[in-house]
Amino acid sequence: MRALVAFALLLIGGALTGSVRGLIERGPPPLLEASDLPDAGSPRPGAHDVDELRSIVRAIVTRRMTAGVSLALVEHGRTVWTEGFGFADVESRRAATADTVYRVGSLSKSVFALSMASLEEDGLLDLDAPVRDIVHDVDFDNPWEATHPIRVTELLQHAAGFDEMRFNEMFATRDQLDWSMARVLALNPRSRRARWRPGTRHAYSHPGYSLAGHIVEVVTGRPFD
Repeated sequence: MRALVAFALLLIGGALTGSVRGLIERGPPPLLEASDLPDAGSPRPGAHDVDELRSIVRAIVTRRMTAGVSLALVEHGRTVWTEGFGFADVESRRAATADTVYRVGSLSKSVFALSMASLEEDGLLDLDAPVRDIVHDVDFDNPWEATHPIRVTELLQHAAGFDEMRFNEMFATRDQLDWSMARVLALNPRSRRARWRPGTRHAYSHPGYSLAGHIVEVVTGRPFD
């Protein structure tokens, strides 16, 4: 199980940082060759210990031309292994370590979606509930609300029909850093208008996740930060 968790994280990191020129000119290289994996003849090869996992990680970093990646294995709330691979700064050849800080960007969305699923398991949230049944202090427009309301799950799936956020929602000044999620969402309601019947199309949208963040505030009674 620990190896599976680390391998999943590595797949994400390798896919994000591959060489763009290489992908354009010759297509993506295979993530791994069979010879890179222990138990290559097994239907589900994997690492049996940290040394084998380390070898797999190094092979992926090399083959995917990844700049750097840092991994941690956590079991039952206890960190059992951490290590960095590749470079934190390619130009200066500064090595990546277990303490290297990365800009995680939208990888945080998958972690956040998992946290909302946990809230549903705890009985605090229904992911299929209409957003308007939960949130009453943030505006959004859905011309199909009577028959096809925007549901929480559609915010997480980028299927609410919302546009992308505007510049005044994207860049914060120093005096805005402690603003509540509701106050941030009040900046530009125009980005939260369903452009088609919710659930029928996919369009990447930060405002959907911002609204989902406020839903977490509402159901938990705690600030999103």
